[in-house]
Amino acid sequence: MLRLSRPRRRTPTGLTALIDVVFILLFFFMIASRLDQPAALTLLAPGAADPADPTPRAVEAVLSPTGLTVAGRGVTLAALVGLSPDRPMVLTVTDPVMLADLVAVLDGLARGGRAGVTVRRAGVTERRAGGP
Repeated sequence: MLRLSRPRRRTPTGLTALIDVVFILLFFFMIASRLDQPAALTLLAPGAADPADPTPRAVEAVLSPTGLTVAGRGVTLAALVGLSPDRPMVLTVTDPVMLADLVAVLDGLARGGRAGVTVRRAGVTERRAGGP
């Protein structure tokens, strides 16, 4: 005997369930994303020095894993911002300083109105264009 089966009745997909999934995804991405814009640092390449330029001597600070120092003395970031604001600043970074620490110092200097900070790595000598 041949059995014929009745055609299955299709159950409609509930629209409520789809809306729930969409709201859960929306909620997830709202929580997972950041709404604030990251701050940008302006970095300028060093130019050629003019020997006749009467630029005042730069304040030389050192950022090491133990903190900030100027002339061998430990200083705070607030003290560094206020230190000779009319003179340019050279910030020497020693290894192993975390990039986040360097960015925090540069951001603090920029917030304090200190512009034109030159960053260099300790132990690296300057190379001139066309030189060895």
